[in-house]
Amino acid sequence: MSISKRILLTAMVVIVSLLMVLERVKARTLERESLHLRMEIDRLRYSNGLLEMQIHQWTAPTHLDFVARKEFGMAPAKLVQQEFLK
Repeated sequence: MSISKRILLTAMVVIVSLLMVLERVKARTLERESLHLRMEIDRLRYSNGLLEMQIHQWTAPTHLDFVARKEFGMAPAKLVQQEFLK
């Protein structure tokens, strides 16, 4: 085998090896990025759950009744209807 063929063969092996290394590095980078995104998804789902719970608490009929009485001095609708019918 001539020297130029050996150099060409060695260069091809080195290039293939470098491509394999680059592929593994990219795969690990994507794996880490995927892990961070999954963690962000979990954090956002937890925050969303907390916000939904607050929505349900604030829109609950008992809370709305409490706010209507305290903030606006309103009486419950049943009492107003009874007074009106008398």
